[in-house]
Amino acid sequence: MDKSKEFKSNVIKELGYYVYIYSDPDSKKPFYIGKGQGNRCFAHLYEESDKEKVMKIKEIHDRGKEPLIEILVYAGADAVDFALISLVKKNDLVVTQDYGVAAMTLGKGASAIHQSGKWYTNENIDQMLMERHLSKKARRASSKNHMKGHKKRTDEDDARFEVSFEKMLLNILGR
Repeated sequence: MDKSKEFKSNVIKELGYYVYIYSDPDSKKPFYIGKGQGNRCFAHLYEESDKEKVMKIKEIHDRGKEPLIEILVYAGADAVDFALISLVKKNDLVVTQDYGVAAMTLGKGASAIHQSGKWYTNENIDQMLMERHLSKKARRASSKNHMKGHKKRTDEDDARFEVSFEKMLLNILGR
């Protein structure tokens, strides 16, 4: 990674988790919002894929420019989640892997969907929160804290999410 596109260690420590936004330098129109820590906000500059955000960054680079990257919120993972929830309104749609964020979203009369395409609902969120709690408790008790992380997304994952997301949008719009 280009060292000019890295935060110094003291900045990383101060930022903790944060929300960042990529915008076109000419139109100032945002095209990607992410959550990360460390130098995560710069990682997309070096990705190679056919993802929409990566193609947009390449197009900006081809114009001889750099995308604008702004840090919107920082000070810890929960601070980022609470900032997101403070912006949520009735009938909004939030994509999240976090059951707590999903529960708060539902509590505001909005909808939430997991990146797998699973819908969070008032009927299933309590059970999901309880399962998360019990799993965390079991991990602590067994002192087995190592987690492998998430599998790489496949085209099938993306297609499944797209179908579910569209259905949810139509549901929200009452169609």
